[in-house]
Amino acid sequence: MRTEDLHRKEERRRTEEARKEEPKLGRLVANGEWERLDETSEFREKNVEGRILTTISAVDNRIQILEKPFMFVVRTDPSGAGVILEKIKYLRNVKRALGQELVENIQSQRAPKLPVKKAA
Repeated sequence: MRTEDLHRKEERRRTEEARKEEPKLGRLVANGEWERLDETSEFREKNVEGRILTTISAVDNRIQILEKPFMFVVRTDPSGAGVILEKIKYLRNVKRALGQELVENIQSQRAPKLPVKKAA
């Protein structure tokens, strides 16, 4: 019996640890891990605009994370700086495309204005 209790405790501990390890949306956004946002149920439950805005925030954070060491790398290893610069450019293009997608999505949801008939 004692061994079974130990096994149950160990199993409960592993289950709790697995739950804690599930990526949290806020942490992913703060770390700029925009490609992993789909792993969270919080992200999947958001509407389209919410997902786009969350992704834009994560991409923006990733850009800021890459920009911090950029100048240091430029001074020490210019070829490495080129790699970082290309990543930053790519992420800026992703951010711009997401912004355009957001605007198009919002515009497509608006009801078209109907012409108003003037009173005779």
